[in-house]
Amino acid sequence: MNSKYFRPRFNLLRYFSLSSLIACVIVAAVFARFIESQRIMLASMISALSVLYVLLFLIARHAQRIADLQSMELLKLSQAVEQSPDGVILTDLQGRIEYVNARYAEMTGYTHDEMIGRTPRILKSGRQPDALYRELWATILSGRSWCGEFCNKRKDGALYWEHAIIAPVHDAAGNMTNFVA
Repeated sequence: MNSKYFRPRFNLLRYFSLSSLIACVIVAAVFARFIESQRIMLASMISALSVLYVLLFLIARHAQRIADLQSMELLKLSQAVEQSPDGVILTDLQGRIEYVNARYAEMTGYTHDEMIGRTPRILKSGRQPDALYRELWATILSGRSWCGEFCNKRKDGALYWEHAIIAPVHDAAGNMTNFVA
C-alpha cells in the first residue's frame, strides 16, 4: 500500500548510543562512591553495568529485527491487497466502508475518498429483492461467510454484475471487527 496506509516501524535501537553508555557508567561511579564503605570496587560495578548494557543492546537488536521482519511482512501483504486484480473492500460492523483497493474503485467508478465512510448501498441497483440483503446480513453477523452475486450500479449509472464472497474479520480475541469482500 502507499504511505497513507502504512506507518513506518518503531526504531528501538536509537536508545542505545555511546552517550547513554557513558551516562550509565557515570551513574555506576556515583553509586559506587555511596557504597564504598562496603568495599565494592568501582571497576567491578562498571564492568557489571557494561555487561548489562551489552545484554540489553543485544535484546533490543533482536527485538528490532523481529519488528523489521513483521513490518516487511505487513508491507508485502498491504501491497498485495492494494495491487490485487480483484476488488477488495473492508467495512466496519455497520457496513461503513473503511478501505477499498484501486481495483474496487475502478470497478465502481467511485474514488477511494468518495467511498470511505459510506456504505455499499451506494452501489445498489434495485434489481435484487430486499430478502437477499437480509439473508446476507444475517449470515455475516452470525460469523459465517456469504457468497452470492449482485447487480450493482456504477457511479455513472451503468449496471454490472459482481460475484462476492463477504466474510467477517476477527481480532486476536476472536471478536468480529470488520467485514471483507
